[in-house]
Amino acid sequence: MVGQIGVDLTLIGNLSATGYARWADVDADIENNGDSIGTTKLDPVTVGAGLIYWS
Repeated sequence: MVGQIGVDLTLIGNLSATGYARWADVDADIENNGDSIGTTKLDPVTVGAGLIYWS
């Protein structure tokens, strides 16, 4: 499962800002020489922002 939310805003005529957050639900099986030794759960979150200028 994956989720994402974001926003884009025009600040003035040729300048805008953007921001986002992403989340992922990841489960992985762990093996050692072909033998299952367990599972792990990873839930990374990525956050980003930026400014965009155009002429």
